[in-house]
Amino acid sequence: MKIPTQIVLGSLATLVLAGTAAAQADPGPVTTGQSTAAGAYVTPPGGSSSVDDNSRLAALIPQGMTSEKACDQFNSIQLCAATLHAAQNLNIPFTDLKRKVSRGEALSAAIHTLKPDADANAEARRAKNQAMSDFSG
Repeated sequence: MKIPTQIVLGSLATLVLAGTAAAQADPGPVTTGQSTAAGAYVTPPGGSSSVDDNSRLAALIPQGMTSEKACDQFNSIQLCAATLHAAQNLNIPFTDLKRKVSRGEALSAAIHTLKPDADANAEARRAKNQAMSDFSG
């Protein structure tokens, strides 16, 4: 028996959306327009989907580094953007922050390790909000 593609895709979408309700420290890849209860990074329809397409983010990339190199090893472009913002906001070397975050450490924990005197949770929220703003249009 063949199941129509629309039914399969609809079922998968329902499972994906239901599965994202669990809280995550730093969410992985999120599809365009997908919402999550964990506050994942979501690129809205019509928003930029790469660092190259976004001049605000391109300005944050360390000199001599390409956007591809900056964002390789991240699970999502939005997490890369948040890490770029946090590094700039706190004057932390991006490569040091990237190393920790791209290996699965929460952005707030990585900030705390590299800049213990900062309010790591507030700075991580700030960077994530800036990243979400970058992709909202």
